[in-house]
Amino acid sequence: MKHIMLVEDEVELAQLVRDYLEAAGFEVSMFHDGQDAYTQFQQRKPSLMILDLMVPRMDGLTICRKVREQSDLPIIMVTARTEEIDRVLGLNMGADDYICKPFSPKELVARVQAVLRRLERKAEPEQNDLFRIDKAQQRIWYQQKALTLTPTEFRILELFLEHLGQVYSRAQLLDHINPDSFDVWFNTLPLDHNTFNPAEIKDDPMSAIAIDIGYPVVTEQNMSIAIYAQIAKMIGETNYPGNPDSSVSLGSGIIPVGVAAKFGPAHFNLEYRIIPKGNFEFGYWNQTYEVERVSMEGDLIKTKESKLGRFGKQKGIFANFSMDVFGLLGFNMAYQNLRGDIWDGNMFSNQANQSFQSELGLKKSISKIKTAKLFYQQLNVPNPFEFEFTESTVMGYRIGIELGSGMVLNYTYQRTFRMSSDGELEPVNLTGIETSFTF
Repeated sequence: MKHIMLVEDEVELAQLVRDYLEAAGFEVSMFHDGQDAYTQFQQRKPSLMILDLMVPRMDGLTICRKVREQSDLPIIMVTARTEEIDRVLGLNMGADDYICKPFSPKELVARVQAVLRRLERKAEPEQNDLFRIDKAQQRIWYQQKALTLTPTEFRILELFLEHLGQVYSRAQLLDHINPDSFDVWFNTLPLDHNTFNPAEIKDDPMSAIAIDIGYPVVTEQNMSIAIYAQIAKMIGETNYPGNPDSSVSLGSGIIPVGVAAKFGPAHFNLEYRIIPKGNFEFGYWNQTYEVERVSMEGDLIKTKESKLGRFGKQKGIFANFSMDVFGLLGFNMAYQNLRGDIWDGNMFSNQANQSFQSELGLKKSISKIKTAKLFYQQLNVPNPFEFEFTESTVMGYRIGIELGSGMVLNYTYQRTFRMSSDGELEPVNLTGIETSFTF
């Protein structure tokens, strides 16, 4: 009996998928935690892994990379996210198939069966002294080590290996490879080739710790005032700007004094913020994290934490205002105005670093609409009130609709912007659909 390892943090969905797989004749082991799943994988190798991208403790991309370093185990990625970068990363790191939520359990079972059939009937890998080619899976090994190749790179290397010693012109390569895909690959290829290698990624996930203290000054029925302080430390490393091969420890942020006040339905916060040594960002895990956590710069893949080194010593103020409108709507607006050293591409210079965030959403359900929220934010720019779009601009909405029996369908639309190859900002529209359960 084929053994399927199911790694999914949504318990109800995992149980549903397990039932369908077992009905199709598979043995299923189910995990809701990435670290536990990887530990079990090392002890018992399954026939196939169904892997959710956003599982806790160890995310799906990290599991995929670590599994692929030591095994050719078939992997099907499952996620609620629909961004192209996630699909590209998952497939480039070795996933065999990709399916987005919501999906039919029958379709997932069919995909599992199809991947296993391809594995069973694949042709015997071709051998030579240094290289091994598997045409069925479009994979090539050099000295027993799997190479990370795009489909275009696979076809080019396959052609060269099958015709050793033969010289090909560009026109001859185009006869063998799709011209459009070759041009895209060739025109974006740097002189030193693509330096991204998943096997070289350090296994040092980023984390943070914070300590807060506070004291209530005034406490009445419709009014309260409190003072507080906070110190936060990011744990991990980032790249030093201007030298991507170097790394420095992440820094800390201090709020030596903050004031929180409540007057009826209105809430206010005012803080003085300090980044004493740089390599730190207040509100790091914010609305843009899912967009900025991985980005493309040219042909290189950059993580958000790798770019924290561009922030040097800074200090300034933060203000937040929120209000409950008749118990029906909730409004929130936040503004940060820091000033200090920021890397400008050549050196650190004294610059303004301002951010603005706003959000308007329902506080109560209206008929079938469980949640509804509009959001806008502009981060780490000289003046967010100019409302000029940048790569940190995020705007959109999220709606949750009750389907019955505690199931809620959540639809999210986001628009952000990225720098195109010709140096112009272009919009990127992202949509996501996911289901949740309420009890």
